[in-house]
Amino acid sequence: MQLASVRKENASIIKVFEDYSLLRRLLIEALAKDLRGSDQELILVLKSLDECFEQIFKHGLELHMERSSEGLQRLADTDAMTGLFNVRHFERRLHENLEMFNRYQIPFSMMMIDIDGMKQLNDTEGHQMGDRALIHLAQIMTSQKRETDIAVRHGGDEFFLLMPGISSGDAESVAERIINDVNLIHESTGGREMSSVSIGVVSCPENGTEAGLLRARADKALYLAKRMGGGSVARCREGEK
Repeated sequence: MQLASVRKENASIIKVFEDYSLLRRLLIEALAKDLRGSDQELILVLKSLDECFEQIFKHGLELHMERSSEGLQRLADTDAMTGLFNVRHFERRLHENLEMFNRYQIPFSMMMIDIDGMKQLNDTEGHQMGDRALIHLAQIMTSQKRETDIAVRHGGDEFFLLMPGISSGDAESVAERIINDVNLIHESTGGREMSSVSIGVVSCPENGTEAGLLRARADKALYLAKRMGGGSVARCREGEK
């Protein structure tokens, strides 16, 4: 269900509640006209309690609708298998970081990660083991990233890690830790659940200030890491095309 539809549905529910509350108040006022003086005080108390309940109920309903929309937004931005963010969220956050650089000159780095030998792993061990490799990498990325970093499954066995406010050198250190953790999984499972990963690292503004250019240079750095035999990290150097 589209978020816009949810918001429209929520607004309709609140409108029905408001119409019902108005009708209820009119009914109480109409009944009050026919009551004796001694009963007027009772009806005023009941009306006051009714209005308090109405405000509490309406606030609770609005809060529930807001949380429902937030939950749907998270689902729309999350990769179902790994629990990481998806392409849709990545594109938005990448452009936000570029905007932060353009406005306040806050740099950021980005790594592109690919599982080595994924096709062979799927062919020899089955797709279930291939899926476990994806989950292993997602867990490692989550454990190594900072709270402000954005871990993304871009599609297939391709992942990104967006790291606001750090240089490519610092990002390269994180990449080395990810590779080491992957190697530990490889050793403990005999390679049946994980092979190795290759990582390409770029930074803004060193390697560009446009989304397309940064992605292209990250891809080139990743290709270089693959050519080095996999299980390694390569950084895009300043001035490389």
